[in-house]
Amino acid sequence: MATFIGIVHKEDDSDYGVCFPDFPGCTSVGKDMEELSWMAEEALRGHIEVMEDYGDPLPTRPMTLDAARAHEFAKDAALFIAVEAPLPSKPIRVNVMLDQNLLKRIDRIAKNRSAFLSQAALHELERRV
Repeated sequence: MATFIGIVHKEDDSDYGVCFPDFPGCTSVGKDMEELSWMAEEALRGHIEVMEDYGDPLPTRPMTLDAARAHEFAKDAALFIAVEAPLPSKPIRVNVMLDQNLLKRIDRIAKNRSAFLSQAALHELERRV
């Protein structure tokens, strides 16, 4: 997980808006800070997924709060929020032992065993949080 800085703007008679200098074009809105926080996380995760799908380069190091404060998008900012999002990393080879019947079941439904096991692990990790 990496933590990215969102720049929040709020004008009279409007919802809160957030943008991410690390990801130009990634924006979201929310009627209050609770909704904005949730929407910002969803927007950031979706933006990263789309960038991955298109093979676009992702930031290797998130912008610091000080850098975000100095960014051109920060003019008239109401506040700054920290939003966590997963960044893909380089896969590594590991050796695991699985029951042979379980492996056969996986192979019957999955074209890519590694991708299936990674997806299952992520699903379980998110479920436990």
